[in-house]
Amino acid sequence: MKKFIFYCIFIAMTLNINAQVNLVPNGNGSYCRTPSNSSNLIELENIRGLDHVNDLFRVKLYVHLLRKQQAPKYGQSIENVNRLMKVLYDDYDPLGIYFVWDGEIDYIDNTNYFEHPFYYTDPAIFPGGTSPIFNTNNHTDGIDIYLFDELLSQDQPNGFGLANGIGESTELIVGGYWFGDKVIPLSKLKVISHEMGHVLYLWHTHHGTYVYIDENGNDWENDGDPNSCAELVNPATDPNDPDYLEQYDNKHHCGDYIYDTPADPNLLGNMDGDTCNYTGTFTDANGDTYQPNTGNLMSYTYPTCLDDFTFGQKSRMKNALWYLPVLNQTILTDYTYIRADPGNGCFICTFNFFTVYTSHNASQLSISSSSNILVETISQTNNTILLQVTSLLDQNAEGEQGYINISYNNEVISQPVWVGKPQTLPDNVLSGTETVYANQEFNYGIGLDNRLKGIDTYEWVFPEPYEEIDIFYSNPNPNIWQYIQWSKYFVLTQGLAGNQTGIVRVHGLNPCGPGGEGIENEICVLNISDPEGDTNCDSGGGGGQDEIIYYPNPADDLLAIDLSLQDYKVYTVVIYDQYQTVKYSDQSTNVIKTIDVFNLSNGTYYLHIYDDNGDTILSRILIINH
Repeated sequence: MKKFIFYCIFIAMTLNINAQVNLVPNGNGSYCRTPSNSSNLIELENIRGLDHVNDLFRVKLYVHLLRKQQAPKYGQSIENVNRLMKVLYDDYDPLGIYFVWDGEIDYIDNTNYFEHPFYYTDPAIFPGGTSPIFNTNNHTDGIDIYLFDELLSQDQPNGFGLANGIGESTELIVGGYWFGDKVIPLSKLKVISHEMGHVLYLWHTHHGTYVYIDENGNDWENDGDPNSCAELVNPATDPNDPDYLEQYDNKHHCGDYIYDTPADPNLLGNMDGDTCNYTGTFTDANGDTYQPNTGNLMSYTYPTCLDDFTFGQKSRMKNALWYLPVLNQTILTDYTYIRADPGNGCFICTFNFFTVYTSHNASQLSISSSSNILVETISQTNNTILLQVTSLLDQNAEGEQGYINISYNNEVISQPVWVGKPQTLPDNVLSGTETVYANQEFNYGIGLDNRLKGIDTYEWVFPEPYEEIDIFYSNPNPNIWQYIQWSKYFVLTQGLAGNQTGIVRVHGLNPCGPGGEGIENEICVLNISDPEGDTNCDSGGGGGQDEIIYYPNPADDLLAIDLSLQDYKVYTVVIYDQYQTVKYSDQSTNVIKTIDVFNLSNGTYYLHIYDDNGDTILSRILIINH
């Protein structure tokens, strides 16, 4: 009887769909291309009736990287894979869904896939609906994650994420950049968690509410899903209400079919990316104004606003894992996996903590590592081991890749880590174009990627520019331009230093602090008209008379900045978050300045210090870990 009412409601809502406002977005495209219809919708009622929200699930992951066939092959770095995996862990571990990755990477060297990832994942293009990428080296006993580079894809310049169906298959792909009000690589955002939500049987929060009107006036209810219907902001709940039957259980059977996600008209183009506030004025069929959750991980919010799941979404994913055969076979009962300390990424400056979780007796595990780290057991229970991992590299040595291996019965779980400060290579080994031409594509090639692999961000500094320069539309202040992490290509939209002279200086910000003598690891690249050569790389951008020391890093409640060895000036101290939002700003003379950072959330920040001319004299990574 309940199913009969369910489908009657679908029919009634579908017939009444034109009563809602035509919600046409004014944005510039979405980061998610997952189709909205699903053949598994028929299982919705069976899944909803289950109660596995308190169960714990360990789910097998496989990781694939798309690269070019010929060198330089490009593709995501191992460090970026670590970042993406940590995004998944941070979002799903609190739900009781633990992804288990053995650290192995499957490299798919195919130039067509690399340059056209969206094309080769669209099943509608290929005979039999077979997506070439999703059918390359895929598995039935785990979820396959395909990663493409952060270079701008030829067929999808904005970057994208895509799941191979909603609860229908176990593949997803993600990569590229988000070009919204900020330009950010998707590897730094939670798009991968959004796509994983689709794999685990979640629809977009605006599903069934949003109506797209094409140029011919045709309306398509959410990409042609015949079962979509408009979700009401305040559906009738009183059985005596004359609208009750028509609106029966609207929260369960319309929109995204989950009761605790607020009705969503499609946020894309209708919200403020800086404040994450909804700015639309759309109303539902009852005339009520939508009040969506702009931080829900399954919404079309700005990727920088993606935050968390609701209890109902958590319950849906866990019930689907237990019930749907395609998902159930990815669950592990025999498992061992490792997690970095929640306050840190997978890099080792001096030391870091990792925890091993296993279904076996922990005393039966064997632990080994690369020669550049020391791994010590701090504590142990039957099924967990707390490890302290310490760098054995000299503080002045360049960083390098490392690993921790956990072995049991000839099976090995590997955790790649970055050890020490970023790599630096001599300037003359840079490949690609080493001369900067205004209004031309500038290619650093593989040399830059090797030289600064492992860092958090790059910065471009133009000494005394005569006119402002926009790099990918991002210009935080007149002297510092934030460069997009890990990209190897960009376009200068205006000239450098009056198009006559000047140099481009690249600073690698070190997550492990200054490390060694001097300022940041630095690459200097000459403007075509610069007559003075590499000697100009020694000027500007330094740390005053002596290196500026700040401590501790990571910081807990207080941060000290020692300006006492600098010239007497009025200095400006600014702390930015990862999206270049100012979280702290104040001035100081040449003294030891103490900053209260207690109210800053744990995470990665950027500490900048400017002199009285507005020139940057210090730019460093700052970690907050209370």
